[in-house]
Amino acid sequence: MLKSYFKIALRNLWKHKLFSFINIFGLAAGMAVSLLALIDLKSAYDYDLFHPYPEQTYRIITDLELKEGKESAWASTPIQVGNMLRKYSFTKECVQVFPARMELSTETDMLPQELSYVDPDFFRVFGFRLQRGSFSGDPYTIVIDQATATRFFGKKDPIGKTLKRKTGNAFTVTGILAKPAGKTHFDCKAFAAASTLREIRGERKPDSTWSEAACFTYVRLKDGISRAALDKVLPAIGTLATKEMSASVIRSMGFRAQQLAAISPDREGLLVIAGHQVDMSVILVQIGVGLVTLLLAGFNYVNLTLARSLTRAREVGVRKVIGARKWHLWAQFVVESMILSAFALLLSIGMLQPLQSLNVVKKIVDGVQWDAKLWIILVSFTLVAGLLAGLVPARLLASFSPVMALKGQNKPLVFKGLTLRKVLVVSQFAISLTGIIFMLVMYRQMNFMGTGQYGFTKSNILNIGLDDKDARIVTAEVLKQPGIEQVTASSGLMALSHPAEITAQTADKQVAAKVCVQAADANFVPVFGLTLLAGDNLPASASDSAGTAVLLNERAIAALHLRNPAEAIGQLVWLSDSVSARVSGVVKDFHFMSMKYGIDPLMIRYQPKSFRLLQVKVSASAAPEQVVAGVSQRLAGIIKPSQQEIRWYEQELYDHHFHAEDQLFIGVFTGMVLSIACLGLLGMVTYTSEVRTKEVGIRKVMGATVSQVVFLLSRDFIWLLCFAALIAFPAGITFGMMFLRNYAYHASIGVFTVLSGFVVLFVIGGLTIGWQTFRTAASNPVRSLRNE
Repeated sequence: MLKSYFKIALRNLWKHKLFSFINIFGLAAGMAVSLLALIDLKSAYDYDLFHPYPEQTYRIITDLELKEGKESAWASTPIQVGNMLRKYSFTKECVQVFPARMELSTETDMLPQELSYVDPDFFRVFGFRLQRGSFSGDPYTIVIDQATATRFFGKKDPIGKTLKRKTGNAFTVTGILAKPAGKTHFDCKAFAAASTLREIRGERKPDSTWSEAACFTYVRLKDGISRAALDKVLPAIGTLATKEMSASVIRSMGFRAQQLAAISPDREGLLVIAGHQVDMSVILVQIGVGLVTLLLAGFNYVNLTLARSLTRAREVGVRKVIGARKWHLWAQFVVESMILSAFALLLSIGMLQPLQSLNVVKKIVDGVQWDAKLWIILVSFTLVAGLLAGLVPARLLASFSPVMALKGQNKPLVFKGLTLRKVLVVSQFAISLTGIIFMLVMYRQMNFMGTGQYGFTKSNILNIGLDDKDARIVTAEVLKQPGIEQVTASSGLMALSHPAEITAQTADKQVAAKVCVQAADANFVPVFGLTLLAGDNLPASASDSAGTAVLLNERAIAALHLRNPAEAIGQLVWLSDSVSARVSGVVKDFHFMSMKYGIDPLMIRYQPKSFRLLQVKVSASAAPEQVVAGVSQRLAGIIKPSQQEIRWYEQELYDHHFHAEDQLFIGVFTGMVLSIACLGLLGMVTYTSEVRTKEVGIRKVMGATVSQVVFLLSRDFIWLLCFAALIAFPAGITFGMMFLRNYAYHASIGVFTVLSGFVVLFVIGGLTIGWQTFRTAASNPVRSLRNE
């Protein structure tokens, strides 16, 4: 019997090629997006599966609440947490990882390197192995991966070689890390002995501090010990930490355990994460997009199957008359939909190949293990998709009365006068238009953030990475280039990065507030055109301005209760690093962070050790290409050309916020959604035209013009598009406003955005309807009536 189901299904698919193509292509397009989401979801859960004790190992999370009520969760902890956890009897091993970034050099090259300080027990708790050599844990020893070894030593054997630090003893390479057996949230480029860090810090005694959340703490429990034992002691540690931190702006500090397998995907957006982990919100968006696309494709299948219900109803009637039971008919229609789904799966996998030209897609596809588990997921997904797509048509068609079916009087209704087909067409286009409006809102917001007014000058400014070189030496060389007006050194790119935070207190220490710190020199204000509301700029002399004079913005004045800019000048401010500073000037508020965030208190302070780049004001009359080429050539003796980072600020700001490749991917997805909707509409119009061919022939014989026939065949579909628009407008605006609420400063939705989406859909839908109806209206009536 199953064999006959397959035969009949394949014959039906072959007989109605256009409808089969529309269904298969629509399902394939929906599946392609859904498969990307499924693949990325599996990839997010593939992290850290190769470690020997994943169920016994926990990372400690820090929960902070500031005095003003602001809450945050950190993946890192104070160093003292590990020392306390080691004392409990349930602890088998407690591992702490200290991330760092520094300049390391060989005899010929100096390169920046990210590394982590660990103790030997790190390699017992986690499943990282050495390809060669050993990790003794002795001070100033380091193990590196093969890629890092090649960067520094080329093809030479790195074992026994040294990597020099800028100051102090050099690292000796004692081993080469093997490639991890799977994906991991750790950054595995280099591990140095933690005893090195303790020796470097020496008299600072870092192990006793609660103020530095400088490490990642992992606990492995003893065999037979449950997580409850760990959870029980963490509140007490949090209480002690809060007591130790009482002099600062922290209201409370708490700790909780997170199982190793739960680190990725990141469900709560932890701050200061270690290495790599996937944001759960991104995955949820992808899953939502995939399901919506698949839903549209499912609507197509149901709609086209029901559109042919008159033909299939007669088939159902005949089969029921000769003895077929309802479950036989159910099986037939479900098998047919599953065959379609199987073809769609193959086509969707084929679609992923050209889509891999987009890096965002290639990263998803390459980042997953294509194992048996993944194929089981894909096949199961295909079967479920086919089953769900076939259930509605199977239920409706199998329920037809044989007598009514043979008379052609069955028509599935949702409400009186409203067929299920019309409901599905309206739903499909309403969802499509809602998606288009939402994507246009996203585009407007990204463009707004990339081109908006930040309150500082961003045109004709060139960013030059210092590559850990002395800012004064690089500045002197840059100023030799014709067309350069001014140069400033700073710690980071405004509106592109989040500055470091410190606690600032008034002279009487009665008021304290968290302030962001931008390290910069005296040229920072004129280069960026910042407005001084009161006081003076930072002193031009480095010796006079070494951290003793600071600039504050208006928000910082308010946070520290300094009344107004004029009264704030000359006030003493204590900083969390126990350094006092005096307010030299007050600048007007500007957006120094992304517009996703509000304007926070800001301090501009002279800190040469924090300088990471130069920002160069270029004359408007200078040729941009010549300036870049000239600067690059002049810096070749200081920074290798391969390590130079020279970019125009305005372009970098735009690229950072606009995400051109993501926008292209969204465009491809929008095209898929429109294609699915329009293919479904084409199938509906084609079938309606076929059913009404004789009617059209009679009308033309009676004198109807082509335009009248086109209007007759199109008007119902045009009304459905308009009705879909009435539903989609408020839905699209609502979802757009929900999206924009994530940004402190955002673009407006505007009438133009909504109407643009409608015009796009109406034009494409209208062309789809018009093309097919015109073909029917222009046909020769003799051919349609020759057998009458």
